This record gives sequence, structure tokens and C-alpha cells, in this order.
Amino acid sequence: MLLAFTWEDPKLSNMQIEWFEILYTGIFSAGIGYTLQIIAQHKVNPAPAAIILSMESVFAVIAGWILLNQALDTQKILGCLAIFSGVIIVQLVPIIIKQK
Repeated sequence: MLLAFTWEDPKLSNMQIEWFEILYTGIFSAGIGYTLQIIAQHKVNPAPAAIILSMESVFAVIAGWILLNQALDTQKILGCLAIFSGVIIVQLVPIIIKQK
């Protein structure tokens, strides 16, 4: 907050316009999201946890698109597909190798 008041000009009227985004970020993203992440990480092996957490940016983009009506351009869609493809490949290669 110190940095915001130093370099920005925060106004209550602007905060009232963006109230949903502020509550979403504070309650759902930081509060609930990180709590569930900590609980889940405690019960999972490190390698699968790292792979799942690499999808965090994909989930964030999709949530922003659905909940906040943010625009998805071609670059964002291709980035999500690249990350998702990488996660799938990492999971399937060991299975394919074991079958051979």
C-alpha cells in the first residue's frame, strides 16, 4: 500500500468500480486458492505436484476469461495450448515407454 500511495493516486471511486475484481483476487485467488494448494501439495508426490502447478497460468487465464470477461487473443490461447500439451506429453511418455 505504501508503494501505491507513493506512485499512484488511489481513489475510493475507482475501487468501487472494480470491487468484484478486488474481492475475487483477495478472497478466492489468495485466500481459498493458496489454502487449497497447500493442502493438496502436502498429500501429493513432488513431481506430479510440480507438473500440476505448471498449469497455474493456464487456469488463471481461463478463470479470467470466464469470470472476468477478459479477452483471449491468439497468443494467449497458443500459450495455454503449449503448456497443456507439454504437461500431457510429460505424463504420457513414461506410460508409453513402460508399454514397450
